[in-house]
Amino acid sequence: MDTKKRILMQAKLLFSQYGIRNVTMDIIAQELGISKKTLYQYFEDKGAIVYEMVKAHQEEQKEIMQALLDSATNAVEALANMLHYIDKLLRLVSPLLVFELHKYYPAAANLMREDEEKFHLPSIRENLVSGIKDGLFREDIDIEVIAQLRLGMLDTAMDSRRYPLDNYSPHKVHIELFRFYIHGLLTDKGRELWEKLKHEN
Repeated sequence: MDTKKRILMQAKLLFSQYGIRNVTMDIIAQELGISKKTLYQYFEDKGAIVYEMVKAHQEEQKEIMQALLDSATNAVEALANMLHYIDKLLRLVSPLLVFELHKYYPAAANLMREDEEKFHLPSIRENLVSGIKDGLFREDIDIEVIAQLRLGMLDTAMDSRRYPLDNYSPHKVHIELFRFYIHGLLTDKGRELWEKLKHEN
């Protein structure tokens, strides 16, 4: 693995555990066993590391999510796969990381917003259309409204102003919002499949 990738991987690990502001360039260099001078040869500052880290993470995340969606045999199974993946992701990432990204690193946060529009929103729409077609989701929903609602739920779960970190776990909030979402969609046929998947997993 080349040095740049090693830096990004180590930075991602440190940021995820401790938040971005608590991790200095000195700490990153120390954890990697390299000099700070070497670190600055690859990245001009911590902001550049954050930007490249988010960019790499988003690409990796899209590949994983697309594979999960492609491997599902129906829309309900696709949602179950996504829930499992996002659940694992939220357990690994410090809630502080997302808050700091939006507050202090707008360029990196904009990358995430762009992916929401280009990748996540179309994926949600596609899932809804598929579920309706197979009789798993209600026919009377407005696909565009519900797709935007689901996208908003993902942001809301990590919103520390609405759900202060001292009182709410982003993981717990996400699960509750997802339950609300899925049960608002399911037909009797879809609910039967959902319960079956819950038992199996």
